[in-house]
Amino acid sequence: MKKLSTGIIFALLLYPSFPTLALHSLILSNGEWEPYLSVNLKHGGVASHIVSEAFKLQGIEVHYQFYPWKRAYLLAELGEVDGSLIWSYNDNRAQQFLYSADFVIEGTSVFFHLKSFAFDWHKPQDLYGVKFGGAAGYKYQLLEKLERQKLITIDRSKSDRSNFARLLRGYIQVFQLDKAAGYYLLQQYFNPNEIAQITHHPKSVTSDRYYLIISKQTPNAQQLIAKFNRGLSQLKQSGRYQHMLQASLDGQYMDTDMEP
Repeated sequence: MKKLSTGIIFALLLYPSFPTLALHSLILSNGEWEPYLSVNLKHGGVASHIVSEAFKLQGIEVHYQFYPWKRAYLLAELGEVDGSLIWSYNDNRAQQFLYSADFVIEGTSVFFHLKSFAFDWHKPQDLYGVKFGGAAGYKYQLLEKLERQKLITIDRSKSDRSNFARLLRGYIQVFQLDKAAGYYLLQQYFNPNEIAQITHHPKSVTSDRYYLIISKQTPNAQQLIAKFNRGLSQLKQSGRYQHMLQASLDGQYMDTDMEP
């Protein structure tokens, strides 16, 4: 075995950060939430792409593993993967995870309806008597409060895709959904004539911010989240972040012939 030269030894003494080479790749768990996250979309969806590009700016490669949401969270909580995306903030999660300083995605839910249905709302009273659709397992804070007061009805179905179909058939009048997710479903599963019949009310129902989380059990967790924070800031300042969001709205993450 060759002996290390004096110069190499001196360099190692000056730069004790060589062990951080372990930061050059990490594993994150994902769930399915089109168009933000999906194993079937280019780059794993726009949120996955944003996280990958932010880390790439810091010299880190991301590998994704897609699971049902409950398992994706549990694996990250146990430290079996380095972290997960994308999650809203709550105090319980913050005990187990480090949150990114800035959000990856800001999701806005709106009311979808047919253009032929004269729907306008500015306060809860404007929703009285409307026949709403909903998806099984979803929580609708405002609507469920009105439902308990018997001021509206919520006719739940198995999926948001089926709610669009029921909207077109007149079985329901309005339903609440994340705006980007709604237009993704329309582009993916409905024809141009059907899409042309549907719109959304411009007033948002809720607005939620979703973050990258890194398990506190992950070695170098603080360094990882700090690097991601710098990379995401660079991505947003460069305009690339905004370009990626627009590309997602334009359906480019579905189109194999286009590169976001």
